[in-house]
Amino acid sequence: EQLKFIPLQELSNKLNVGFVNPLYCFAVTQISYCSHCILDISMVSNYRNLIALSIDTGKARESSGWQANVVKSLAALIAISVLYSNTISDHGVLTLTVIFLSQMLMLTFLAVTPSSSCDETANIGIYDTILAIASFLCGVFLVLHADEIETRIALFDPLATGHIFTGIIIVLLTLEAMRRTVGLGLTGIVLLFIV
Repeated sequence: EQLKFIPLQELSNKLNVGFVNPLYCFAVTQISYCSHCILDISMVSNYRNLIALSIDTGKARESSGWQANVVKSLAALIAISVLYSNTISDHGVLTLTVIFLSQMLMLTFLAVTPSSSCDETANIGIYDTILAIASFLCGVFLVLHADEIETRIALFDPLATGHIFTGIIIVLLTLEAMRRTVGLGLTGIVLLFIV
């Protein structure tokens, strides 16, 4: 049998929601109308939140006032930093990579809400500020210890506790930034490969 396609409005009426994201609609349609699927539309409506969560991402934050000015200034400084790093800087590749990663993580936590249900016009919360500061501090720590890390012989020289702790924090921050920007689906796949 072929897949049965239904209009967005009909699907949104069946799921009792006002608006259906086309990607969400595609996922629900695939699950509920495949000829070999066991699920029917009533079961899908029970799993609606699970499906929405797997493809849910944050929204671009629309800050105003001094917070907007801080984020815009930070973004401009990061752009200048990237230009400097690619043209004039004589830092090593590891150092440049760590600087870029920490800058992008900071900007992500300040510019993207944790989920689509968050109000994008709300002020930047303490949680996002802590994550942005943690990103900055991890970047500073790794840059200060870049020579030590670059010259370390893998599996021979032991890692210092600070390096292990900072590495774990960077991985967790990267996973959270990935969840905010591309959703839980890809983040879950990455977690499977980490474990």
